[in-house]
Amino acid sequence: MKLTMKPGFNMLPGQFVTVGDEDLIKIADMFTDADNAKADRNMEVADRIDTWDAASQMYVSYYRMTNRQGTSKWWGKDGAGEETTDSFEDYGAGAFYYSQSDSDITLTVSGQVKSDATEIEIVPGFNLICNPYPAPLSLADGAIDWSSATADRNMEVADRIDTWDATTQMYVSYYRMTNRQGTSKWWGKDGAGEATTDSIPAGQAFFYYSQATTPFTLTLASPVAE
Repeated sequence: MKLTMKPGFNMLPGQFVTVGDEDLIKIADMFTDADNAKADRNMEVADRIDTWDAASQMYVSYYRMTNRQGTSKWWGKDGAGEETTDSFEDYGAGAFYYSQSDSDITLTVSGQVKSDATEIEIVPGFNLICNPYPAPLSLADGAIDWSSATADRNMEVADRIDTWDATTQMYVSYYRMTNRQGTSKWWGKDGAGEATTDSIPAGQAFFYYSQATTPFTLTLASPVAE
């Protein structure tokens, strides 16, 4: 799958393919054309991948660094050490990619795309997850089991989805709202009307903010044939 990275921040699927006999992608092996990424000996001007630690509610960053021999590698957590051996933790994990380029670049992830259902653990607070499929997932009930999501008529206490617009470099938010009939639906961009036609694009990561006090499992039905 080819992914277009715009200048600045981009959300991308961190874990959505299998590579050989390994279940999880290593950061170092994520892109087959990683040389398209901007590398430097100064991490302030190098491309960066930000993963999310839901337990600590903090980012963990990796930088495209150049060593003394001129070889470019993804360096470990927060730029410490040589080439990282870390992997994405789970299927359905998302990540941010920060591109230092002035124009779009293309990065390619190779491997066997998932075609069966995906279960993602959602913990209280922010979760950076993704649509792990090469097809969009509708926010309307059916594609994703939202039965454990917290819904309310007050958006301040309802679960929230934050998608990312790489063109505007801004979030677009959806809220799990309850109507007067007691039916729970995702309400459209920034709470304006029901999100009847909105979807999570193929390979797009997004933040899920859970108001729950305990973890629950979010099940994504595959939109592609096995």
